[in-house]
Amino acid sequence: MDEDTDDALTAEAARLGTSRSALAREAVRASLTCFGESADAVDELIGCLDIDPGDDDIDTVVYGLGR
Repeated sequence: MDEDTDDALTAEAARLGTSRSALAREAVRASLTCFGESADAVDELIGCLDIDPGDDDIDTVVYGLGR
């Protein structure tokens, strides 16, 4: 690890009141997609709203009223 990154890690860990190791693990985990997070941001939107789609037909939903 380069010195600037090492210094930044030390400072951020002190600011957060955590260990350098814990902060490094958190950063690595956040950058990996194998922990249940999708690599595609659109995938994150699927199922994020718990709403009732109602009985509207698809044309009304997609194009709005009056078409």
